[in-house]
Amino acid sequence: MLTILQSQFYRTFTRPIAKTLLIAVFTYQLAYWTWVKLETDEIRAEREATIEKLETTIKDYDAATKANKA
Repeated sequence: MLTILQSQFYRTFTRPIAKTLLIAVFTYQLAYWTWVKLETDEIRAEREATIEKLETTIKDYDAATKANKA
């Protein structure tokens, strides 16, 4: 059973502790979401650069093949 002092402590500090915890969780989630978004954008940019490089290689190879046939 809670003593009067314990009861008074919880009555006084429950809301501030809960508020601080909620703000901390929100801040963490915001930072995590931002990190994931940046990572996704970076991976997408790398993938698109690789695809563009491969398309250029294919076009060069195709042009060389057509030049050899002619």
